[in-house]
Amino acid sequence: MFVAVKRLLRSYVQGGLIARAESLVARIVPRIPPGATVVDIGCGAGYVTESLRRHAFRVLPVDIDNHVIEGFWLIVADARALPLHPGRCNVALMVSMLHHCLDPDAVLAEAAASPRA
Repeated sequence: MFVAVKRLLRSYVQGGLIARAESLVARIVPRIPPGATVVDIGCGAGYVTESLRRHAFRVLPVDIDNHVIEGFWLIVADARALPLHPGRCNVALMVSMLHHCLDPDAVLAEAAASPRA
């Protein structure tokens, strides 16, 4: 019984997270050039990453924890030192991740240096 309740709760939480990711992406899509490459820094479970791909963007998911996001090659890296060539992306996106960072100023500086002008 406990396992069934745990699965139901996980499903409910994931459903809420997916809905929030969809809502966020719907609000930012008009601000991203069509066909852009977006680096999703601190992508976590990949809900925003997957939503961006459904909107026809090329997405580079980056996270410090090595985990699987189905259909993507995860870039495992510290957000303070992204292993991306300058100008590799059009947009650097961070959703709900700065509060996890020990040095948010360094993360913001690195994210600002990533997109091409």
